[in-house]
Amino acid sequence: VVNNSPVIAGGTPLTPQATINDGYLDVCIIRPVSFLRLIWLAFQVSQKAHTHSRSVILERITTLTVITRKPLPIHIDGELIPEINSKARRMSITVLPKALRVVIPSLCEFDLDHISSYETTS
Repeated sequence: VVNNSPVIAGGTPLTPQATINDGYLDVCIIRPVSFLRLIWLAFQVSQKAHTHSRSVILERITTLTVITRKPLPIHIDGELIPEINSKARRMSITVLPKALRVVIPSLCEFDLDHISSYETTS
């Protein structure tokens, strides 16, 4: 999984050190394990204890290329990509810092003072 937030699927803390504004993507790779070990890892993920497991690799990246022998399904934010029939043998991922401009309507109230790297426009 390549992620830019600490959680996936509505709250599962797969990459607990990830932040959306640090210029990195966080990667979680689970080595091949038995089914029973996978169940144990799922429990560990729910407790944020998987970060110390030898079966889990956590990395911070700015670019990543994945190449496979056969086409594999690709999901972006949990959705399949219909333009490529949701399968590919090669995928490149690159961080584009500050590439998304977010405009907050003046009628909304948000406390962004604690996030100094954001530029806000009301």
